[in-house]
Amino acid sequence: MTTATTTRPLVFLALPQDGAARLATQFFLAIAGTLL
Repeated sequence: MTTATTTRPLVFLALPQDGAARLATQFFLAIAGTLL
């Protein structure tokens, strides 16, 4: 959970300004955070 919270801002900054790509990445991080 801590890893996902720490990684999230970094990935958010690296994401393009595309709503779909950003939403997909946040969805992936949510699943990854749940599994971890």
